[in-house]
Amino acid sequence: MLANLCRWSVLFMPLLCQAAPLSVRVMAPDATGVSGVAVYLESGVPMPVAAPRRTVEIQQKDKSFAPYLTVIGNNDKVVFTNRDDITHHIYSVNGPARFSFKIREGEENADQQFNQPGIIAMGCNIHDWMSGYLLVADAAYATTTDSDGWARFDAIEPGDYRVVAWHPQMREPGPLSLQLTVQDRSELNLQLTQPMAEIPRQKGIDDFDFLDGY
Repeated sequence: MLANLCRWSVLFMPLLCQAAPLSVRVMAPDATGVSGVAVYLESGVPMPVAAPRRTVEIQQKDKSFAPYLTVIGNNDKVVFTNRDDITHHIYSVNGPARFSFKIREGEENADQQFNQPGIIAMGCNIHDWMSGYLLVADAAYATTTDSDGWARFDAIEPGDYRVVAWHPQMREPGPLSLQLTVQDRSELNLQLTQPMAEIPRQKGIDDFDFLDGY
């Protein structure tokens, strides 16, 4: 039905099938916003092969991953950037795309390809307290919530989507999700039933900057 309306809109309804903004707020049980949560939209329709839509940066900063959780959607590109004045040895603990590489002060690494959906836990072979996550979503749109808990999408193509929210510190039985039709809704809330667990402390007891051989 929507496809037929979109075809007719070329002549008669030019505004009906335009991309629309969408805002999703992830809330704690006390209704406060939760920051840093991955929110993505699954369309159920295969995405065409295309150039990367955006480049997402994962920094190594103050001997931690910044951000702690990164989410990418279809065709997004990831760049690892070392903002520290020391060497890191980044590796994947699990996930669909295994990697391990050294990254020295000021260097970037954009060689890793993430084409299969899944959750990738990351660490550093030099600083073993460092931990972070990359969520590769089979999704048309993906972002993380801001300091007030809002995930904002500027332009969503009309259609039916499953809106999903996830974070490794969630205590829910699974990801939060909700079905919606874009153009029916411009804002929606997803509320946790349990408080989030604490993010692991990103600091070692015996701090050091390098190992022999690096």
